[in-house]
Amino acid sequence: MQPQEEAQLASVKGVQKSLTPGPTWDHFAVNLKMPQFQDDRVRQAFQLALDYKAFSDPLGKGWLYGAPVHAMFPESLTSEEIAKMPGYNPATKAADLANAQKLMEAAGFPQGQGIKFKQINSAAASLDSSVRLKEMWSKAFPKMDVSVSTNSDYAQFTSQLNGRTYEARSYNHTSVPDAAIDAYTYYHTKGGRNYQSYSKPWADEMMDKLLLATTVEERKAIVRDFSKRYIAEGPPLLQIRHPADNLAIASHIAGNDLAIGPWAYNSYGVSPRWTWQTEK
Repeated sequence: MQPQEEAQLASVKGVQKSLTPGPTWDHFAVNLKMPQFQDDRVRQAFQLALDYKAFSDPLGKGWLYGAPVHAMFPESLTSEEIAKMPGYNPATKAADLANAQKLMEAAGFPQGQGIKFKQINSAAASLDSSVRLKEMWSKAFPKMDVSVSTNSDYAQFTSQLNGRTYEARSYNHTSVPDAAIDAYTYYHTKGGRNYQSYSKPWADEMMDKLLLATTVEERKAIVRDFSKRYIAEGPPLLQIRHPADNLAIASHIAGNDLAIGPWAYNSYGVSPRWTWQTEK
């Protein structure tokens, strides 16, 4: 249910509504093989300058702030905790933006001058995010040269990611319902979706320990310590938000309440396999 559809659906007799966190996350990412992104201060500036709330609010209600792993994992920083951190916190946005501009200048790119990159995406929804991110970067760093390119061919898009030939991307990924596997996939040097070319010995060590951890408390300590350090050092993969699954369900459909929540994958049509029709 898109924001512009809510008024129309309000008049539908018996409509059932469900608003829960979804399993995906919108993100901006850079390829660390590109020299303009290798200075930590550049990536720190991106993280501090992005206005997460201004980006997310127009796209619909129910979204959550996101850290390196999904905020609904019991091991992760919660959306409320993330919202209080520098860069994410709406109350400190002006100060964070000023700090971002100072970091960019200290890295040798005053107002973004000297940084040029193509931001690729795949599909119409990602194109909208790319354009809106470009506008934010242009306001924060007016001399930065950002172009947007849409790959209508998904094979072409993933080929650039797998080959690490892209410069930056705006896209959406889906979490698997396990924090350790999710973190290893994106942040370990050998991770299957580490398209950022991210490789840090300390991060690999933490990911290896995370896979072997057997208690929630042990996993929680590792995930939270990793998340805070990863963000502070300048994230090459920057989670923007977790979109919500905002559903309108016909009055004669039952069972949705038994198969709902972030790992129900409603946005992928998984939960409807477990629902049934009643008499109209």
